Amino acid sequence: MKRGETGKPGAVSEKVKNSPMQYTSGPNMSVTYNNPNDPATDPLTDDLISDFKRLFMLSVLYEGPIHGYGITRRYEAAYHRVIGEVMVYGFLSMLLKNGYVTLDVIYIGTKVRKVYELTESGRTLCKVLFARFREVYSVAIESI
Repeated sequence: MKRGETGKPGAVSEKVKNSPMQYTSGPNMSVTYNNPNDPATDPLTDDLISDFKRLFMLSVLYEGPIHGYGITRRYEAAYHRVIGEVMVYGFLSMLLKNGYVTLDVIYIGTKVRKVYELTESGRTLCKVLFARFREVYSVAIESI
């Protein structure tokens, strides 16, 4: 198949078929895990570990409640790079939808602050991800 062409109708690429985020069922497309509320077996866990920015955001949330702009400022101060609002708020929205954070709306004069805080499930998710990252990182350091 040439670049830009689509496959057969209904065909699924190997990347999609084997994606840990694939929740639909069908031939060779099912995902099995024990408990959807257990971050150690949730397919979302594998997707999250692959993205350093998300891991950074989780580490900031792990320190305590914070608003999205606070996460943006912390990232830019630490890495002298911009992190997009779409990335930050999209990820926070996904965490909220999956029950890993709560949202508290605070009014300061005419300003509205949406403060996010990890739930107990979110803290467990962080511990699982941090442990996995530590394993990967220690292997990388040993190989240098």
